[in-house]
Amino acid sequence: MTWQPREILRTIPTLVPSSTKPFHVVTDEGNGFLKMPDNPQGPSALVSELIGTKLAEWFGLKVFQHAVMTVAEVDLNPESSVSEPVPAFITLEEDGTPWEGSAQELRKVENVADFSRIVVLDTWVGNFDRHAWHIRSGERVEHRNDGNLFLSGDAATGRFKLKAYDHTHCQFALIAASPQVDVDAKIEDGKIYGLFPEFRQFVRRDVVHSAAIHLAEMDEETAKRIVQSVPDEWISDASARDRLIKYIKSRSEFVSNHIERKLFPQGELFND
Repeated sequence: MTWQPREILRTIPTLVPSSTKPFHVVTDEGNGFLKMPDNPQGPSALVSELIGTKLAEWFGLKVFQHAVMTVAEVDLNPESSVSEPVPAFITLEEDGTPWEGSAQELRKVENVADFSRIVVLDTWVGNFDRHAWHIRSGERVEHRNDGNLFLSGDAATGRFKLKAYDHTHCQFALIAASPQVDVDAKIEDGKIYGLFPEFRQFVRRDVVHSAAIHLAEMDEETAKRIVQSVPDEWISDASARDRLIKYIKSRSEFVSNHIERKLFPQGELFND
């Protein structure tokens, strides 16, 4: 059953550590976290959030229930005079906790195969915010955002279900925001994303192999359907949808052909 809240009843004063400054809200369908298009990262961040979440769902990963709902600023701040409604992105709040970076926590995860699938997903969508290695001043520097993994309490007693969320920094934001972006270069990016050092003991070649086969099944019709679900209000450039469809389809082919060899060049998970 599709989750679709329609009304904001009130906000909850909560400091959420995210660059998009989401609102913690009570809706007619439960509590959630709402991201508005005028967030500090702009509407393109919501483009990336929606597409990234839908692709993760298509890929078989566990995601939060989510929706696009119409919200006015006055719904969030009664003192506001802005009553014009705009589409916003919302996820349903659920029991659990963001990952704190401990390998011990990960040993309690039920859906172990999703460690491998998250690495494949993040590499596919170019999610440089969850985990990535960058070159700065000639040195390799690790970037990690442990809190972008959620340990859901929707599991057996003493266990967790791993969920990936917050896809605002995937390549879709940049592709949607600017026609000057070199989409071909992003399609052929050879970096691996999402591979936390703590994941190494859980990433399995057979799961990566199966995930790559699944990834190769992404077709243009599916990519188009997902991109067309993005509200017009979030995309100002008329050609952005074509660029997004091209990236999703062509990137899936590139990653499906290379990800297993990149992760297991000698039959074992590579060392950074």
